[in-house]
Amino acid sequence: LYPLEKFTDALSQIALWLLNDGKFQNRGVADRAMVFAFMICPNATGCSTQADLAQKMKLSRSQVNEYVKQFTEKFNFVSGVTYSERQRRSRKK
Repeated sequence: LYPLEKFTDALSQIALWLLNDGKFQNRGVADRAMVFAFMICPNATGCSTQADLAQKMKLSRSQVNEYVKQFTEKFNFVSGVTYSERQRRSRKK
């Protein structure tokens, strides 16, 4: 279990990322929120791949890929759903 201070700090970091460190625009907040949900709980978005997510969000795959990259780098978090089938197989070896 984590102390409340660490939990609060984690939530603050997520909020800052969602709001693009205060430089947010409404569409960007919604996009980042969808990517956050996809990374943490893909089932909540109804998408199984980043391509599915891009289509649902009406964004290009490169735009979604950039959000995923930013999230991964910021939080050092990689979701299994972001791997291709080839990458999953190679990671099991």
